[in-house]
Amino acid sequence: MKRKFIVNCFLILLIVNLGIAKDIYHLDFSKEPPLGNLIYEVSKGVKKEKENDFYHLALMRPESFLRIYTPVSKDINPLRVILKITAMTPILPYAENWVPIEILVNDKIIVRGWDIGSNIYISPSFDITSYWLKGSTNKIEIRLEKEANGELWLKSIEVVVYER
Repeated sequence: MKRKFIVNCFLILLIVNLGIAKDIYHLDFSKEPPLGNLIYEVSKGVKKEKENDFYHLALMRPESFLRIYTPVSKDINPLRVILKITAMTPILPYAENWVPIEILVNDKIIVRGWDIGSNIYISPSFDITSYWLKGSTNKIEIRLEKEANGELWLKSIEVVVYER
């Protein structure tokens, strides 16, 4: 009985400390049409492709981008805002790939010159709390840098807003 009480107290403290996810925004490009609750636009050099019965969004040429717009956020300061992307850079046989990307939130660079360098999907997360605009639409952009000589495949994007 005492152990169960301690575990419950620990879980409550963990939830209070981490916050509770209040808003979850996502885009899933593995479906046709893409599923989600975000508005997006793409540049030239971006197209939807199918590979092994699943789709992905392929950024195929330097300076191509995916731009995402969130609904108007609440007019309060969130505890934490996390951006999670699920992406890969396919390795081409007999070719050396360099696929550096930039990630911008509200026109502020949070990542520059990062090459995922993985032939399998990975899901890195980024804390974008300090870039988040309260009471406004937020813009997130994932862009291939001009030195890129390969492709970036995006499977999904998720933005989670935590509040106390």
